[in-house]
Amino acid sequence: MNVLTLGLLVFLASGLFTGVMRTYALKHNVMDNVTARSSHQQPTPRGGGLAIVITFYLGLLVFNLTEVVDFQLNVFLWLGLCIAAIGFWDDHVDIPARWRLLVHTITSFAVMLMFSGMPEMTVVEPSFELGLVAVLIGVAGLTWGLNLFNFMDGTDGIAASETIFLCLALAILLSDINPDMVPVLLILASSAAGFLCWNWPKAKIFMGDVSSGFLGFVMSLVILHSAIKEPVVLFGGLILFGVFVVDASYTLLYRYVDGQNCLQAHCTHAYQRAAKKFSHLNVLLTVWAINILWLFPMAYGVMHNPEYNVIGLAVAYLPLIILAHCFKAGRLQE
Repeated sequence: MNVLTLGLLVFLASGLFTGVMRTYALKHNVMDNVTARSSHQQPTPRGGGLAIVITFYLGLLVFNLTEVVDFQLNVFLWLGLCIAAIGFWDDHVDIPARWRLLVHTITSFAVMLMFSGMPEMTVVEPSFELGLVAVLIGVAGLTWGLNLFNFMDGTDGIAASETIFLCLALAILLSDINPDMVPVLLILASSAAGFLCWNWPKAKIFMGDVSSGFLGFVMSLVILHSAIKEPVVLFGGLILFGVFVVDASYTLLYRYVDGQNCLQAHCTHAYQRAAKKFSHLNVLLTVWAINILWLFPMAYGVMHNPEYNVIGLAVAYLPLIILAHCFKAGRLQE
């Protein structure tokens, strides 16, 4: 079976299983109720992202990717189940953030130990290695990347759409550098697309923590694993991740400096402010436009001209930072 045929089957299976999860959530009252911090206007089932997790792993097994990719990557991919499991539990009983963060950090630490730190990076000549410090940097970075989808999964379709974009963009950029990763990415994109059919505005079911953290983990993992082979992938991946990285980081930093409780739920991200003003659909389409017309060309340019990695990253992020400022991300008052 070729990967395109499998991708179609995974897409159909994900869409079907998402419908099953919606029925389950309604029956067992697994709901996102409306609060002052919500971006939605009526109670909506959550936890549909379990369809992404299950169909992704089934796709890997059917395509025998566990035999194609190396042992290290296999271990990393299956560690994602730990992230999905704590998220599934949280969807049902609301686990305190510190316990979720603990599981995320331990999983990230296990990954970085097997990676032996971050890849060697050339920012200015000569290139340098950070040694053991790189492990701590990697743990912090992977944990942050893991939580990006959780922070940014606050409007209809945005997290699933971002997954599809990242998977397809990385599949193109990594086709020569890390070709074994391409079918993994295409299967994950198919899983996310099946779920998106139910999550497209107006969403009939939300992703939930079961897959938001899982998706952030897998996406960050793909970038780090590929960066071992070619360090510039780290910069290309950060550029592709730009919408999520900038909005989440700007908002969290502003809230911290402003003395707000950074662990408390809120709806002050730039994309949430934009959704209230322009609608979920308009925000979703705008994010697609930014990703395709701005971030992908910038990432492509940096990948083929690694000497401009830092400059390219800064140029790619600058208009996103301006947008976050214009939408008053992180501020208590709009």
